[in-house]
Amino acid sequence: MTNNFFLNAPELKKHLSYINENLADPQYNSFIITGDSIGGAFALEQFVRDLKQKHPLREILVFNTHSIHDFIKKTPIEMLTNFYRLHISLATVILTELDVEGWTKEEQDKLAVFLKTLTKHYVQVVAAFNTGASLTPEMWSWYMSGYQYHLNYGLVSYKKDLTCSLTLAQDRKRWHWLSRIRQTYHFGELYPGILMQDDEMVFNGFMLMELGLCWLGKFTPPGYIFPRAVCPTCGKIKLLPYSCIASALSGGHVIKFHCLNCHERIATNNAIDYYRILRTYGTRYCYIAKPLPVKNFPICLKKQPKWIRSGQNRL
Repeated sequence: MTNNFFLNAPELKKHLSYINENLADPQYNSFIITGDSIGGAFALEQFVRDLKQKHPLREILVFNTHSIHDFIKKTPIEMLTNFYRLHISLATVILTELDVEGWTKEEQDKLAVFLKTLTKHYVQVVAAFNTGASLTPEMWSWYMSGYQYHLNYGLVSYKKDLTCSLTLAQDRKRWHWLSRIRQTYHFGELYPGILMQDDEMVFNGFMLMELGLCWLGKFTPPGYIFPRAVCPTCGKIKLLPYSCIASALSGGHVIKFHCLNCHERIATNNAIDYYRILRTYGTRYCYIAKPLPVKNFPICLKKQPKWIRSGQNRL
């Protein structure tokens, strides 16, 4: 977590502070954060720092989705059930982001056995868990046996100043005047009309985001799962992203926001930390954009007449 993000969840902080003071309390073991996985990851990053300060001599293991998946796949079940014996000073296992989408039944069961064994032998388990995937009975039993805390969306804010970003009113002026003066633009400059081209879109708090990242593909995550930014026009923390597309003209990935309060729209290509959040949490398997159905598919080229395939004009 960078200094540009802030999580306003005092109730969750109280729970984590209690766990820090009373590790392996049966009421809080396992402690599972559902809902906003981004906010849960931010809270657990701060929790790790507090644990290291409170328990400097105890071992603290931190996993994300990819690292815990690799660990579970490569580790035999016998090693997982005896993991606590090999780590005598182990105090806490923290899963900053856990998403079992795409996991096999065997992998889910191994993870559930691993976490159950830890809690049984007084090792504190804390996880930010995305519950969108279907769970096996073994994984479901671990989930239901823990203390579940639901973290609402909209509590994470982006504090970086966006007043230097391009607003819709500025874009209209640039389109009106610059198109008359010149036809070429500098690399990294937001081209005129970049926001005006979205005038026909319907903006609301539940719209899907258009996310197109180089080498990763196209995704459509809901915009409300991402941190809200401060609107440079009205000053409210009501900006939600609705588009992030790679643009060669504008110098990289351009993020577009819309304001739920004053309906302003802005575009920026200078928010690299926010882009990392989009790349990390918006590219999940469940957010992959589905291809549009193809109608009236053209006849295969090999079945067309020879004179059409050769590009000749028969007349």
